[in-house]
Amino acid sequence: MLASLALVLALNQPAAVPASAADAQVVCENLPRSGSRLTNRVCLTRADWAALKTQAEEWRAHNRPMIDRRRPGPVGRG
Repeated sequence: MLASLALVLALNQPAAVPASAADAQVVCENLPRSGSRLTNRVCLTRADWAALKTQAEEWRAHNRPMIDRRRPGPVGRG
């Protein structure tokens, strides 16, 4: 699900101009589809995959402290 969110964020932004031919190479990956055993095939340039990874790490770094601050509820009480 996180990959899907990051992919949507990355695809909504204008594509950056790759710095080299290696960054312009298209790489395809099969991403999991939530609620299904099937996958989505996504093809992006190496530069786009790197930007997607950076955005996901920034989102995770921003939201992780909120998750860690939550107090656990009572265990075993229905």
